Amino acid sequence: MDWSDLERIADDPLVTIGCATVNYPVLSNLKEAGALREMTMGKAVAEAAFHREVRHFAFPFGDRDSFRRAHVVMARDAGFSSAVSTIAGIVDTAGRTNLYALPRIAWDGRITSLRAMRVVLSGATFPAVRPTQKSEV
Repeated sequence: MDWSDLERIADDPLVTIGCATVNYPVLSNLKEAGALREMTMGKAVAEAAFHREVRHFAFPFGDRDSFRRAHVVMARDAGFSSAVSTIAGIVDTAGRTNLYALPRIAWDGRITSLRAMRVVLSGATFPAVRPTQKSEV
């Protein structure tokens, strides 16, 4: 896909496109200023390309070792409404899931059973979500 393909997809009112960083580094390997620059530049590039606000961020690689709590705070401070990791899990319905460190359910297509998808989406295959306070980032 190139930018014009992405722009056509982004024009669909049912599609929301977020962004990552410019160079896709492991954020935990960078100093804080460098990590924030990567995040804000990624946002600026995507907004320029799509001519709209980009509100959602994806942590590069997204595993527990690739970003830290400081990066979660940076996502909020950079103006994002949410940020996703690649850490498996579900969003807690009681609102205790941190919107700047959202878990992800991966569905890669190797399993094609609708029944299996329903089980995964129910959250039964994931450990219990550890509550955080609503004001916490």
